[in-house]
Amino acid sequence: MFVDGIIIEQGNASIPLSALQRVEVVKGPQSALYGRSTLAGAVNYVLKTPGNEADAEATLQYGDRDLFRAEIHASAPFSDTAGGAITVAHYERGGEYDNNFAGNALGTPAEMNQVGGESTTSVTGVLTFAPSERVDIKLHAMYEDTFDDHYAIAMNPSSLNNCYQVTRGGPLSQPAPPEGTPEASASLVTSAGYNGSGYYCGEIDVATVLENSGGDGRASLETGFFDFAGTSRESLRLGLRIDADLNDNLTLTSLTGYNDVAEERAQDQTFGGGDTRMPVVGVGSPFAAQPFSARPRIHSRVGFLTWNDDSFDDFSQELRLRFEADSGLNYTLGVYYYGSDDAGQRITSFDTTTSTYIDGTRLFAPFNPRFVPATVSTSTSYEGAPFRHNGSNSIESTSVFGAVEFPVSDVLTIGLEARYNDDEFESVPAGSSSAVSGSFDAFLPKLTVRLQPSDNLLVYANAAKGNKPGTLNTSEGLPAQDQLVDEENATSFEVGVKSLSMDNRVETNVALYTIDWRDMQLTSTRAAVVNGQPRTFSILENVGESSITGLELDLSVRVNDAWNIRLGYAYTDSEIERFVQSVDAGAQAGSAFREAALIAGYSSSGDVIISGTQLPQTSEQQAILSNVFNGGMNNGWSWFLRADLTYNSERYAQVYNLAHTGDRQIVNLRGGFRSDNIDIELWVDNATDDDTSPALIRYVQGRNLTFNPFNRAIGVTLPEQRRGGITARFRF
Repeated sequence: MFVDGIIIEQGNASIPLSALQRVEVVKGPQSALYGRSTLAGAVNYVLKTPGNEADAEATLQYGDRDLFRAEIHASAPFSDTAGGAITVAHYERGGEYDNNFAGNALGTPAEMNQVGGESTTSVTGVLTFAPSERVDIKLHAMYEDTFDDHYAIAMNPSSLNNCYQVTRGGPLSQPAPPEGTPEASASLVTSAGYNGSGYYCGEIDVATVLENSGGDGRASLETGFFDFAGTSRESLRLGLRIDADLNDNLTLTSLTGYNDVAEERAQDQTFGGGDTRMPVVGVGSPFAAQPFSARPRIHSRVGFLTWNDDSFDDFSQELRLRFEADSGLNYTLGVYYYGSDDAGQRITSFDTTTSTYIDGTRLFAPFNPRFVPATVSTSTSYEGAPFRHNGSNSIESTSVFGAVEFPVSDVLTIGLEARYNDDEFESVPAGSSSAVSGSFDAFLPKLTVRLQPSDNLLVYANAAKGNKPGTLNTSEGLPAQDQLVDEENATSFEVGVKSLSMDNRVETNVALYTIDWRDMQLTSTRAAVVNGQPRTFSILENVGESSITGLELDLSVRVNDAWNIRLGYAYTDSEIERFVQSVDAGAQAGSAFREAALIAGYSSSGDVIISGTQLPQTSEQQAILSNVFNGGMNNGWSWFLRADLTYNSERYAQVYNLAHTGDRQIVNLRGGFRSDNIDIELWVDNATDDDTSPALIRYVQGRNLTFNPFNRAIGVTLPEQRRGGITARFRF
C-alpha cells in the first residue's frame, strides 16, 4: 500500500474517500519498480490536489447500529503557483455483536457489552507549489486517531470436533515417528500437546458457534480484564514529492516519506473466555509436589489476555531519473533507502496477581520460576502490573533499480525492469538484552511485451520475480535456530488481452497467469523449556512451496444509455506442493506436533509433509456482478439504482483443508437522486444478511485437563450483518 507513491508498512491508513483523486492498482509481483512488500501487487492512493478555483464537498452518512460518517473537503489556490486542500473526517459505528462473558473460576464478574464497533477521526492536508514551469512540489500530511472495540470473533469449541480424534489411550496413543529420526529422539512435553482432541472437518456454521459460545447469538470474550478492550492507534504520515524537468526529455523525481504510529491493543485471545484453567493436582509440572490426597482446587491464568503497547516509525527516500526520447525509447534509473524501528511492551494475564490460585490463594506466576509469598486476593484485573519488553526490530533497506522500454515496431514494445535490494535486520527478542541480526539480498527482474495492433486492442505478456522481505521471530525464550526467517520468492508469468468493441460499449479484459511460490512464510510450532517451564511458540518458518494457476475476466457492457453491467470472475487453482512440519533434532516435542501425523502421516525422514491441498484463506472461485440503471429527471436531476453481488467460494482454515467457511454471497443495494451539487443515496449492505464467516483461524482452546490443557479449536471471524442507511453529498 502506498500514498502518493510512499509506502505504508504499518497500521494501514483509513483514507476518507473525499480526499482521494484516484486509486491505482497493479497486480502481480512489482518488486522491480515498487520495492519491498509488493509480492502480490501494489495499491497507490493518490490524494486530491487543489485546482484553479476554490471548491468544497461535504458528506454525511447515517446507518443502522449507530453508523455515522462526516467528511468535509475543501481546496483553493493561494496564488498562481501555490494551493492547498484539506479533508476532515469522522467515522464511527456501533458493535455488530452482543458480547456476554459469564465470569470464570477466578471470580471475574459477568459483563455485557458489544464488540466490533469502530471510530476514526482524521485530518488530511495537501500543499502544492510550482516555483517554476519545470518544478512541481506536493506535500501531504495525514493525522489519524482510531479507537476500535474488540474485534468480533468467537470460538468453534473443541466439543464440536468431528474428525481425527484420539479416543483411546490418551495423548500417548498418537502416532510415534520412525525410529532414528530427529522427531523420535525428541523428548515429550505433555503439557504442550492437544490430547488427541481432533479437528473440525467441514463448514463452520456461525449460528452454531455463537450458540456454543455465549448463547443467544452472542460472543463470549473477556473484555473487562484491562482498562479497555480493543485497539487505540494514533498515526502521523508525511510525504513530499518533487518533480523537476531538467530538460524537455529528462525528469528527476524525489519521494520522501515519514510515518509514525503508536498503537495499543488489549485483547482476549482465547476467543471464548478460556484464559482460566484448573488442572488436576498431583500430575505434571509444576504441580507434581502436590499429593493426590490434598486435591485443592488450583486455578491459573495462561497468558491469553494481552495488552500490547507498540511504537513504529519509518523513513524512506527515493530518487528517480526518467528519460523519454522522441523516438519512444524510455528509461528510468533510481536509488531507494528505507529504515524503520519497531518496539513494544506488553502485559499478559499470567503477569498479574490473578496468575495462580490454590483455594483462592495466589501461589506463583506460571512460566516464572520465582515463587512469591502467598497472598489472599480475589482480584480479577491486572492491578497495574508493569509492562515488560516485548521485543524490538530495526530494518535498513537499500536498493538500486532501473527500467527501459523501447519500441521494436509501431505495434510491438518491450520493457525490462530490475532491482537489486539489500535488507539488514537487527532484533532484540522479548525478555532479552542481546540483539540478533540478519541480512537478505535479492535481484528482482521483470520482462514485459506489449502488442497493440489497434487503438482498441492490446495483447501483453510479462514475467516477473518478486519477494517478500525476510524477518525475525522475537518470542521470548525462542531457540536461536528458529529466529531467522528467510525471504519469500515468487516467479510469475502472465498473458492477457484488453479490448474495446461494439463502438466502445463493451470492454473486455482477460488474463491467464501462473505463479511458482517458494520459501513461503507459514505459521509453524516449536517447543522449548524457558526458565524451567515447557513453552510452545507460534513462529514463522520457511516451510512451503506452492504453485498457483489462475484466470481473471473483467467484462463491462453499456447495454444502452440507462443500463450498465459489469461482470468479474476469478478462478484460482492453488496447490501446496510441499509443506514441511518438523521438529529440530533434540528439541522438545509435544503431541502438538504429532497431531499433523494423525492427518498426513510421517514421512521416512520423520517429518510430516503435506502436499496436494489448497492454500488456506484462498477462494478457488470469486465473482462480482453489478447492474446500474440511471435516467434523467426535470430541473437537472437524475436517478439511479444499483445492485452488486459478490461471491467467494469456501476458504480453508489451515493447510490440511479440513475446516472451511462455506461459500459467501453478499448483495449490496443502492438507489438515489443526483444533481450538479447534491447526491442523495439510500443503501443496504448485505441485504440478504449472509452470515458466512469471512475467515477462520486454526487455534486452541483451554480446557481443565490432567494432561495437555489445550485442545484444537477454530477461531471464527464474525461477519458484518445487514446494515442500511442514507448518504448525502453536497458540492460547492
